[in-house]
Amino acid sequence: MKKLSKHLGATNTSKLIACLFFFGGFAFSQCATSDDDYFVKRKLAEGQEIHDPELIDQMKNQLSNQISSFIDSSVSISSSKKMDSRGKKKSKSNFNYVSRALIINPKINVCGDIVIMSLNKETYKKELYKYFKTNLDFDSSSLNNFLSIGYLDDKKLLKQKVAEYRNKLNVTTSMLPLVNLSDEDDRQLNQFVRDLTILEKKYEELRASQRLNFGKLGSKISKGINDLID
Repeated sequence: MKKLSKHLGATNTSKLIACLFFFGGFAFSQCATSDDDYFVKRKLAEGQEIHDPELIDQMKNQLSNQISSFIDSSVSISSSKKMDSRGKKKSKSNFNYVSRALIINPKINVCGDIVIMSLNKETYKKELYKYFKTNLDFDSSSLNNFLSIGYLDDKKLLKQKVAEYRNKLNVTTSMLPLVNLSDEDDRQLNQFVRDLTILEKKYEELRASQRLNFGKLGSKISKGINDLID
């Protein structure tokens, strides 16, 4: 009987150890992070709930900043020396806007009082490419259509369109470090750049023409005044 009791005790102990090992392993897996993910960790404040909207929003911002930092380092490594610090800051700022917009349903794990928010890198790249492609298709075609329609003698409108499409191109190119361009994407992006260059040139030509006309008008007025005085 004692042997049976001892055997049962040992069996229960083994089961308890196995059970603890299982749940301990489960908890560990919940705490684990992977190089395949972008992730951030935050410690819950006393009384703070996991679904606190402010906490979720703060962690999304942190995750966005982490992804943008990765992009910033990629741009710094792969860019030519022609890209100055101002250009790099602008690229990072544009991508920060994009990365925050794409953090919609991140994975959230809880380990004790630690919250882990993560996004799979490959999944994120796929979503980013969809966003990139949609923007490139729309912006490139709309600029090309604008050049085809005309209205290239309206200085105010041209100034507005130059600023608008410069910003659109900056946002699009800020995504390049995480986008694998197809041949068609490359052709379309180059066309976008060429069309924007044409638009900028038209605007500068119109400005120069108006300055010249104002100069001639000023000379005529000055000559007329001198004739009256004489």
